[in-house]
Amino acid sequence: WLCGHKGWSGQDWELPDSGIGAIRWADNTEKCADGSRISTGDKMEAKLQIFSCDLDGRRGPDQLFVLPASSAAGASLDVVRMEDKGAVCEEVYWPRRVENRICGECKVPVKLSNHHTCLQYCQAVGRYCVSAAAAATAGDECSEEEEMSCHGHLEDGHAICECGARFLRGHYGSLSEFWLDEEEMQNRVREMVDNFGILEFQFYDAFEGFSRPPADDASRWKCAIQGRPVHRDAVEAAVREIHRLRGRS
Repeated sequence: WLCGHKGWSGQDWELPDSGIGAIRWADNTEKCADGSRISTGDKMEAKLQIFSCDLDGRRGPDQLFVLPASSAAGASLDVVRMEDKGAVCEEVYWPRRVENRICGECKVPVKLSNHHTCLQYCQAVGRYCVSAAAAATAGDECSEEEEMSCHGHLEDGHAICECGARFLRGHYGSLSEFWLDEEEMQNRVREMVDNFGILEFQFYDAFEGFSRPPADDASRWKCAIQGRPVHRDAVEAAVREIHRLRGRS
């Protein structure tokens, strides 16, 4: 619908008071705006959807939004992008930095409210939290006074948040036919990534026994479950392709 169409309340939202957090749907406050990567045919596109509000952190940063510095009525929302930018942190684009300072690689001073933490801030920029500290003085934004937990709150002053690696931001899938040739294994990995956004891979029934891994020099073995054949070169081909596509197995 067009914005403001016939005064429909379905376009009304409750924004987080602190400027960072969930955006609740006014018609049903158990539903939240949710930024998720959804497959559309042969490519992945970022989509904004209405989803059940996350109460236990399972949605990660998908329901964490950052309002612009000016929260005046009518200001547009600035959704923190989760795009892959290689190994560069690009802290200059991170929101709500105190005096726009950068304290180091992936490390910035942030004004936290009573209800927000460095963990949530890092999630909002699509990363894990590595460390958090209370800043020493108001005039020295990057001087650390006391180490604190990534889950810690501050009533006064600001924190120095250090964020780590990006969330994989992908779905979960399994590989199970480890007797295929290397090229076919790599093709399957690519298809799972391209068509379904899978970045977390389980190698199903790739083991030999329940107590120990196969011998280092074994090129083939049979899984203890159903005697399924496993070829080392197929496993290694899949691992290489997953690594190249920045997934995890």
